Amino acid sequence: MSVKPDTTQAKRDEYMNKTFRLMWQVLFIFGIPAAIAVLLGRWIDGEGERTVTIVLLVIAFVSSWAVIIKKYRALERERKELESHN
Repeated sequence: MSVKPDTTQAKRDEYMNKTFRLMWQVLFIFGIPAAIAVLLGRWIDGEGERTVTIVLLVIAFVSSWAVIIKKYRALERERKELESHN
């Protein structure tokens, strides 16, 4: 008879790894759109005003938060599922 490894502990370890990866993803989810917004906005605005840059930064910020909320909800569902197995 073979012994199964503790799947609950393995799932917890996987959850912790996902949480750590999510921290890095947050950096990129906010950083990359913000950098693109600044570069594109400055290119469109030129030397004068910063109206387009500000608008693009707001769009990048809001869309980044939408992605973060979606990822958080998925991670929270997984955490609840892990807790329900105990």
